[in-house]
Formats: sequence, structure tokens, C-alpha cells
Amino acid sequence: MNLSRIYSSVFMLFFLLLCLKSSLFFKIFFIHILSFFAIWEYLRIIKLSKIKNKNETADINLTRIRLNIGDYMVLFSFQLFFLLNNNSFSIASPILMVFTILLIFYFFNKKRLKYSFGLFYIFFPFFFFNELIDDNYLFFLTIAFTVTISTDVGAYIAGNIIGGSKIAPTLSPNKTWAGFFGGILATLFISNFIFQNNSSIVYGTLFFLFASIVCQLGDMTESALKRSFNIKDSGSFIPGHGGILDRLDSFFTLILFIMLLNFLNFDFSSHFVL
Repeated sequence: MNLSRIYSSVFMLFFLLLCLKSSLFFKIFFIHILSFFAIWEYLRIIKLSKIKNKNETADINLTRIRLNIGDYMVLFSFQLFFLLNNNSFSIASPILMVFTILLIFYFFNKKRLKYSFGLFYIFFPFFFFNELIDDNYLFFLTIAFTVTISTDVGAYIAGNIIGGSKIAPTLSPNKTWAGFFGGILATLFISNFIFQNNSSIVYGTLFFLFASIVCQLGDMTESALKRSFNIKDSGSFIPGHGGILDRLDSFFTLILFIMLLNFLNFDFSSHFVL
């Protein structure tokens, strides 16, 4: 591990602690800044398909991608959405309604399916936390980072020590079955110490089991996306780590999973307590 990766990890941990301590800082840094750069990275990646020069590597081409005015309008529209989606703005509801209708018309095109799917895939997790900013965002943020970090560490250790057969070599060549189960076991073990289970232990075990699987599916999905464009990292925003999407790939999928359970009225607070 190089020094830039270590420094970046310490820096990210510092900002994560600030987000946990301050809802205002969380809204500025996590909701606005991270969402902006995550969407910006995705818009750059999908433009690689239009590159005609095949003599250069995709990573070099990615650094040369420039977004057009329409892309930046989409970027700032999402930020406006987050800003106005607040009870203190009485004008928010009609603006959000118009915004949603315009997006539906804009994306109602088969050629833009990957464009629109990716944007909303990235958008909804930030939207979910934006809705919780004055409520229990800290609880869900702790769940999300507990699962993603423990899964990542467990998979990395088991994959390197045990190795073995690959899960899907064409999609993610470094993922092994040993790492897959190692990530699940690490998540079940660590979450048992962080969260108290107020109900049957079965609920907790099943939730963290599926949450770890969902995390790893998200990681493989982003790996498959990058391989389809022949790039190693989504960007260079974080020295030693790559881009925002490289760090939050499994996080996005996990939050979508949590959103689905929340929509189905799964009562998290009755099952888990910090």
C-alpha cells in the first residue's frame, strides 16, 4: 500500500467522522459534494463509447473527457433537487414535480437507457439520506458503513489468504468464492458487536447476510462497467484509491437495498439498536 493511499484513507476517515458529528457538514459534503462528483464521473465514463481513437488506452481518454452544457445542466439540476427538497422551501414541491416530469421526457429514449439508469442509480442513495437529514440518518449511515467496510475487509483478507476459484472472471477477475464468503462472515461477526438485536436473532442474521451479498454485487457491477470501457478507475479524485464511484460502488447498491426494505415497512429501529 503506497503512502498516498494511506493519507487518503486517513483524510476520508476524518471527513466521515465530521459527517457523523454534524448534520450540516453531512448535507454539504456527503449529499452535495460527493453526489456531484459521483454523477460527474459517471457522465465522463459513458462518453468513452464515443471515442474513436483506438490507439490510446481508455484511461488516457477518460482524462480528456469534457462534459457539455447539457451534462452540466443535469448535474446542477440534481443539486437543485437536493437543495429544494427541504421543508423550509414552500416552493419545493411544484419544482420537484416539474423536475421529475422533465427528466422522464428527457430520458424516455432507448439510446439513453444506460445514461438515465446510471444517473438514478447514483441519485437515489443520496436522495434517501437527504430525506433523513433531520431524522435518523446517523443510524442508517452506521449500518451502511459497517456492512461495506466489514465486507470489503473480510473479502480482501479471505481472498488473499485462501484464494481459489473465481466467481465471475469476465466481470470481476479478482473476486473469489473464498473472498465472497469471507466478506459475509466478517459482516456477521462485526455487526454483532456494533448493533444490539431487539428481536429474533434470525432477522439480524438474514439482514446482514443479504446486505453483504448486495454489497458484493454492487462492487462487481461497477467492475463490470469499468471493464466494458477498459478502464481501471472511475477517476483520480482520491489519490491511491481512484474515483468516488470506486469507493462507493457497493455503498450505492446497499442503500438501494435498504430503501427497498424501508419502502416495504421493515422496521429497522425495532430490530437494531446502536
